[in-house]
Amino acid sequence: MQTEYAANFPLKVNMVDLNGLIRRLTGIREMNGVIKLNNGYLTKVSDIVSDDQLNTNVEAIVQYVNYCNERGIRVIYVQGPYNISKYDPQLPAGVTDGHNESLDMMLDRLRENGVETIDLRELMYKDGIDQYDMFYVTDHHYTTEGAFYAYRKIAEQIAVDTGTTVDPKLLDINNYQTDIYPEWHLGSNGQRTGAYFAGIDDYHLIYPKFETNIYNSDDQSVSTLYEALVNTDVFSNRNLQNRYTYDLAYTKNDINSLKSLDAETDLNVLLLSDSFQQAIKPYMLLTYKEFHIEDYWNLSASVVNRYQPDVIVIMTWGGNVGTPSPNTMTFNDDQET
Repeated sequence: MQTEYAANFPLKVNMVDLNGLIRRLTGIREMNGVIKLNNGYLTKVSDIVSDDQLNTNVEAIVQYVNYCNERGIRVIYVQGPYNISKYDPQLPAGVTDGHNESLDMMLDRLRENGVETIDLRELMYKDGIDQYDMFYVTDHHYTTEGAFYAYRKIAEQIAVDTGTTVDPKLLDINNYQTDIYPEWHLGSNGQRTGAYFAGIDDYHLIYPKFETNIYNSDDQSVSTLYEALVNTDVFSNRNLQNRYTYDLAYTKNDINSLKSLDAETDLNVLLLSDSFQQAIKPYMLLTYKEFHIEDYWNLSASVVNRYQPDVIVIMTWGGNVGTPSPNTMTFNDDQET
């Protein structure tokens, strides 16, 4: 009862906002477990993942990849960035973080076991992109521009691996409309620190300018991508406390019920991901004849059999390294039945 009251007591939001404002004005860089980096971005820090936990995760992924490869299914492990740059940490004096070192060890061990990987941290650095420009100030997620960048890199690699092509217009962000919603998104870290500790993020909704035809198997309708996926309620009422724009923007229909009738790449692609899939899924949907999403930790034969994909992309946020979900980070042939 006390916990419930603490979460819902009157004026809680106002008090969190006031606390955050006072800390901002007095230069305090921590609030409710959230750290403000030198550049003003909000994040959380952690120790390096234990060797035992890292090995457990690597073993499960390697076993899954080997199972899929034996059945002619290509698997690519994509490492999403953490919102502390490996190449420019921006950590306050005296503050340390183990996320990027953990990710480096994870990727090294996967590669040693023959797993194909894409490290988005490294690609952004090589492309001269400031990783922070691809993240929200108040959230642990990448922006829609960051998601589009990830989509392009993944689609290009899948094309190389499979000898297929991708319609060039899909890969050019200039062919997409960007609607800007100023000060619309208070992310997961901002929810803990209020609207004044680091400010409020703008939200950019990115969707095609070109014609799209999306078939919905639930009601057998055909509509545009915008009509099929964009949850317009999110953009009709600015509400910083009750929901995160990032999580709800593309949730009008279940992605697994949708199919692009315009997709030219004749592949069946399955994306196993955490919430990083929310902003990338519209572009993946447009690209492949079949596209499906399941949870990142659902490394199961039953999912493989259900979708029978040509390519599986395993993609996760950098903060999830070393934190497997109980009872699902396992894989064995018994799951086929």
